[in-house]
Amino acid sequence: MSDDLDLSERHPIHESFRRLLARFPLKMYRSLYRNPILEKSVLYIWGPGWQGKNQKASFDQDCLKWQTYFLFSEVEFDVKNANEPLMSPSGNLPFLISTTGEVFSEEQLEEYIKIHLPETPESTDQQIADAEAFIALADTKLRTALLFYLWCEPANYEKTTRSRYGGHYAKPLNHILMWQAKRTVVQDLLTRKAILDADEIYEEAAEALNAISVALGDSVFFFGSSVPKFIDAVIFSYIYTILSIPTSTAKELNELVQKHKNLMEFSRKIYSNYYERLE
Repeated sequence: MSDDLDLSERHPIHESFRRLLARFPLKMYRSLYRNPILEKSVLYIWGPGWQGKNQKASFDQDCLKWQTYFLFSEVEFDVKNANEPLMSPSGNLPFLISTTGEVFSEEQLEEYIKIHLPETPESTDQQIADAEAFIALADTKLRTALLFYLWCEPANYEKTTRSRYGGHYAKPLNHILMWQAKRTVVQDLLTRKAILDADEIYEEAAEALNAISVALGDSVFFFGSSVPKFIDAVIFSYIYTILSIPTSTAKELNELVQKHKNLMEFSRKIYSNYYERLE
């Protein structure tokens, strides 16, 4: 896997938690009770969203991607707004606990979901290759722009990012964790670019959005599929996350997405068909 994809596999706040809590080793004791039997699998995510407690979709792009892919499948599951990565054995959100008590980290979720997906028409080798290419494009150019937009735009960071990722922690822990998380983001971005130039980052995001918009065209799902697939969950997670961030502060990335009416309609339909029906 190329270095460009490493950015999509890490979340800055997870690294901050690990570094801080590694200084306070804990002694583990045997549990005094048994875990309750689950009627449905439970997906633990960051939430609720920017719009408050009634928002059904996670505000975090990684979590939203998997939450959406689960909704595409026939898996019956509940969602738990955890907001605590260290609940997961891997130290990352999202993660899943199945009805059998098995725990699945993010790296294992795709294979778990594929087992439960309804039978769909087989993709051609070309479609598979194209999907992988566009996922890689999104996970590099769009993810870089999204991280910069949330963590390096001062107005967005102060008004939005800090409260969502760290607002539930008591002072001064919230300030410590968010300072560490922001520093991790900047370090990650600087491994990709010697200088974090906003114009260059947004220009590359604009080019990626143009290519993704052309690939979608007038289709309901990518590459003319009759059913949504993993690429649809990935692209939706970026488009919806960007459009959901309040625009009372920095607006550049939001405005880039709004230039593509088909991507906005794509996002709207998926949310309407899969999220609005949730209780």
